[in-house]
Amino acid sequence: MQTVLDGKSLITAAMLAGTLPRGKLEHHGEAFETARAELALILHATQQQIEQDKNPAEIVGRLLSFLNGLHS
Repeated sequence: MQTVLDGKSLITAAMLAGTLPRGKLEHHGEAFETARAELALILHATQQQIEQDKNPAEIVGRLLSFLNGLHS
């Protein structure tokens, strides 16, 4: 799947570019690295479900549940 920024949606290339940090990234510590790894696993599992043509409503439900758990 490829994302195309057409300039017509609410999320545009210019908006994304304006929110990206400039310069050297800060080190956020072990908690940040753990959360980043957990998020990567969640997104990977979601991508696999999409590739397996699972029910979109179930995919979104699981994704939101996992993200909510990550946030807690």
